[in-house]
Amino acid sequence: MRKALIIGLFLCLSQLTCWTQDRFFLSKTLERIAQAEGVSIPMYRGNQVELSSFDKEGHSYPIVIEFLPEGVSHIGLDLFNQNVKNENPIILRFVERYLLELFALYPPSKPRRVMSVDGVSTTGDIKALFNVAPDSLRIDYTTNASRGNVLLSVVDKPPFFSISFPLSISLLSGMDKHELDSSFIIGLRSSPLSRAQSIPYNLSRIGDNLYVSENGFYEIPSIQNSSFFKRKSHTYYPVCDSKLPQESVLTLLSAHTGSKNYIVHLTHHTYDYSQVQVDVPLTQLLGYCLDNGCTPYIGIEHCGDLRILATLFMLNEDLGYCHTFSFSIDKAVLDKDKGTFDAHAYSFTPIHNLRK
Repeated sequence: MRKALIIGLFLCLSQLTCWTQDRFFLSKTLERIAQAEGVSIPMYRGNQVELSSFDKEGHSYPIVIEFLPEGVSHIGLDLFNQNVKNENPIILRFVERYLLELFALYPPSKPRRVMSVDGVSTTGDIKALFNVAPDSLRIDYTTNASRGNVLLSVVDKPPFFSISFPLSISLLSGMDKHELDSSFIIGLRSSPLSRAQSIPYNLSRIGDNLYVSENGFYEIPSIQNSSFFKRKSHTYYPVCDSKLPQESVLTLLSAHTGSKNYIVHLTHHTYDYSQVQVDVPLTQLLGYCLDNGCTPYIGIEHCGDLRILATLFMLNEDLGYCHTFSFSIDKAVLDKDKGTFDAHAYSFTPIHNLRK
């Protein structure tokens, strides 16, 4: 099970955040929680994490608030320590935030209806977790078809609480499509410049000094995760030249860029039909998606005398979404160490409700 590193989802422009009571919130969901009766949110004092409380009907529950310089990035029941949450940041923060939403935003008669609409179900009593020593807590996260399941237990005992939910990125992140689109471009801009890719272990020889790594396909065999390599002095190098244009594009977009330093002129199409344009290194674009748990699948749409058209699907099955990129690449650029690709992107297309 891949550990989805989705920190970029929590990054948004400050002008796109919500404002209330001298505080910024990175989504409207967080703003609603902060305004709920009994929820106490401290001011930002430079600390990334603050602890507070939620008081309701004579009971007080510990809550955790996380800050970025842009604003409040997370509010939830204080269920898991920070190191544990960072092993699966979206899922465990979802559990903390969603359960606090049910407590704080709705009267006792309504949470079941809300959960039914959201497709969420629980068993057991989450309040029991507050009596469990952190060192003895066991957290099991599994996926089944288009659903995720978190089970909480004490070592060597049956689970005392479980929560099951659809792998919907909007539900899990607490962001609507507009907020998710905003987080994509800002997370991309702030991501590391490059990501080193090791030579695949499953190379097979298919020609005179040509090797391929085949790693499955998405929906149809022509949309594949394959990369090609040549061997020189006992070392394998990713293919990138105009004599093998399709193999080169498949290799580049699967993140085996070698020493190439290409720039992508990216047009990001957002939910409200607006566009954002940004120039970003290809290694940064691919690395950002990979670090967020995506797997690349590439289809060659057209290979002409001068240009190649390709579609890149960055598929995140664990979180139920796909980023789609349409690339237009000059063949001649493949023979150069530097150059520019044109690409259009649509981010966070939901796939959790699709069946293969």
